[in-house]
Amino acid sequence: MSPVKDQQELLARLVKEAKKDPQPEVHIRGDATAKYAPIGRIVLAVQQAGIVKIAFITEPPAPGGGE
Repeated sequence: MSPVKDQQELLARLVKEAKKDPQPEVHIRGDATAKYAPIGRIVLAVQQAGIVKIAFITEPPAPGGGE
């Protein structure tokens, strides 16, 4: 839940996570104001890191911010 400063930092974090066993699943939650381009860049970085499971969450977050 910590921000990344650029695409390179995002990719570096994802590569580190991709090496874990079992490999984590990436969940992307958008909303009505989400723009497509940044989400596309995130999906690309996930794929470049070698993470194979990407899920789009369509439900609103639970009260209190948890999933």
